[in-house]
Parts: sequence; C-alpha cells; structure tokens
Amino acid sequence: MVAKQLEKLTADKENHFIRVYGSAVPIGYIHAELYESIYSEPMFNILGLAVAKGHENQGVGKALLLELEREAKRRNLWGIRLNSSDKRRQAHEFYAHLGYHSDKSQKRFLKVL
Repeated sequence: MVAKQLEKLTADKENHFIRVYGSAVPIGYIHAELYESIYSEPMFNILGLAVAKGHENQGVGKALLLELEREAKRRNLWGIRLNSSDKRRQAHEFYAHLGYHSDKSQKRFLKVL
C-alpha cells in the first residue's frame, strides 16, 4: 500500500511535495500538501516528517524542512503549518528551534466510515 500511495502522490507535484533523504537506504522523509482554505492564505501543510532511529540529531529533519521552505518560497506560499501530538515534546523543541511557533491547542475528531 505504501509504495502505491507514494507513486500516486509523487505524481501530483502541484499539490504534494515529497522528499526522501538518503541514497540507497532512506533515513528520512517529508510529505507536505498544498493547503488552501476560505480563511487563510495558501501554504504547505506537513503531513509527515520522520527520521530513522539512529539518524536523529544529524541534520536530516532540518535539511528536509529547509528544502520544504525553499519550495514554499518558490511557489510564493504564505507559510508552512503542521500538527504535532501534545506528547511529542522533543519534536516541539525541534520545530521551535527552527522558527516555528504553536498558535493553538486543539483536539482531532475522526469518524471511520
């Protein structure tokens, strides 16, 4: 399923931005989609950012975020948004260190159909 979704989403370069870090063996990835709504300027919404265990604190996540920021600027987007679980304190510190700030608290509601 992952390979099929990756193929589909990477083909949609207008709405998705996906980068894999590493050559033979991927050690990180970022996936963002174009986010547009009635009440905000166009921006990227990060759907996933992950770095393989043992490769943390080596600049992989930072490199992926910086590449996404360059792409957002190239597309003249207003900004980048992301959601991060309340439990992920280390991730929050990472994002804050790179200039991201938290602007609200929320709960997610989901209904499986």
